[in-house]
Amino acid sequence: MTSPQGNVPIARSNETRLTGFAADSILTSERDAPLFKPAKDEEVLTALVAALTRAFDDGSPVSGQSLERRRDIALAALRRIRSFRRRRVPNDDRSSCIRDLAKGLVDYLEATPDLVGPLMKDYQFVANRLLDAYQTVMTLDVSSRGESG
Repeated sequence: MTSPQGNVPIARSNETRLTGFAADSILTSERDAPLFKPAKDEEVLTALVAALTRAFDDGSPVSGQSLERRRDIALAALRRIRSFRRRRVPNDDRSSCIRDLAKGLVDYLEATPDLVGPLMKDYQFVANRLLDAYQTVMTLDVSSRGESG
């Protein structure tokens, strides 16, 4: 099977689909996982932005003050989440995923990531919320199609 953009092969894998590590040609390389339709990306990004908004409302200083900034953070988070497998982050170890996503957010948002200090707890809080939102959307997608593991 090839991608809608051309003749780039698309791998199909139930394991990839069920773990929620889906890639698209815009956000990550095609080798990570199957493509999702752009509408699916919008659904995921909407859920991530909503999670960032709730984190901001709960007092998080790192979740973005504007909607535009939250969308940028959501895009960076989605790229990081979708590259877990390629970067060998164990997707069955929640704490590893949280630490890795938090580190990715720090690298993306901070001018001097080495000086984050106590803010790392805030990044981990946001990472946890983002992972929850991502997994909720992916679980709903899998269950709506009747797939099981």
